Amino acid sequence: MEEIKEKKKRQPYISYLKGFAIVAVMLIHLIDWGSLSGIKFFSYFKEFLHPSVMFFVSMVGALMYYVYKDADFKKATFKLTKKGIQVIGIYYLYSVIKLFVFNFQKQPYFSYFNGSNRFHDLINILTLKASDVPLVILFTLGIFMIISPLFLFIIKKSKYPKISILLILFVVILLNYFIVLPHNLITNILYSNGFVFQSVMLWMTPYLSGILLTMIGLEKRKNIILPFFGAMTVLIGGFYYLSKTMSILPSWHMYPLDLYYVVFSIFFMYVVIYIFEFLENIGKNWSNKFLEVTKFLGENTFSIYVFHWVAIDLTYWLFSPKEWVVLITVPITVFAFILIKFKTRSKLVVVK
Repeated sequence: MEEIKEKKKRQPYISYLKGFAIVAVMLIHLIDWGSLSGIKFFSYFKEFLHPSVMFFVSMVGALMYYVYKDADFKKATFKLTKKGIQVIGIYYLYSVIKLFVFNFQKQPYFSYFNGSNRFHDLINILTLKASDVPLVILFTLGIFMIISPLFLFIIKKSKYPKISILLILFVVILLNYFIVLPHNLITNILYSNGFVFQSVMLWMTPYLSGILLTMIGLEKRKNIILPFFGAMTVLIGGFYYLSKTMSILPSWHMYPLDLYYVVFSIFFMYVVIYIFEFLENIGKNWSNKFLEVTKFLGENTFSIYVFHWVAIDLTYWLFSPKEWVVLITVPITVFAFILIKFKTRSKLVVVK
């Protein structure tokens, strides 16, 4: 943890983006689970929040490279693999406990479980067919952590590491969007054909993009990357708009993930980076506090993500059908977590 904190002090943008992502994801869930998505304003507001899901995934790759690029390979492999297994374990543990404790009929997104055959439901969870179970993105993130040493090895051994990752990204894009693979158990899992939403293969595109963008300097090349992906967004979005084949709203392109969502999200990510740079340059007390809180959130995304889901589930369990109560319980839970963590951190600083 020491090395992670030290590096984040020198390059805070990864933490800033993760902080933005966790807030945006929570807002999406509050809108959906608080029965606000039917209101037009919130429905369109969500479209500005959807790219945050890609931030979540791409920053896993970014942080992996930034923290472990100069670390001992064996130690890095052990840490990344251990963390990945823990993350996947939490996904399974949470899902199985919830299956045997909660009344799924009280939650609108869990009609997949009828409760009549729990063994059948358990098999669906274990085989990743229970796509309505929360925390499902943790499985994909866990897999990325486990396979991260492979890309770390390529980066360390390659004479041209940036080109190597770019070529791998190109191959992944080809396999995802231009080559039709046969249906079997492996491809079903990799591409979520009736399985988890955040498919490993499709979401590997933003994961590798996060690695590549950090290798070339995450915010250092923003004056080039922003206009490039802005132009790509206009071109692809213009095609959808003129051909009327699909909406240009990001939510239409997330499941299954397509290139328009990736391109738009990278463009939006660099808009957010410019905003954080602007806040840094202001140097006011309020902007510094805002950045400090955002960075703190970014450094605790995993815990906050899990706790906010616990708050949602407990609220529906105890107060259903009063869905609006999540608009109170989730912010209170997250605020309490932040307050406790801040106090704990302050005490540790004093002790030091």
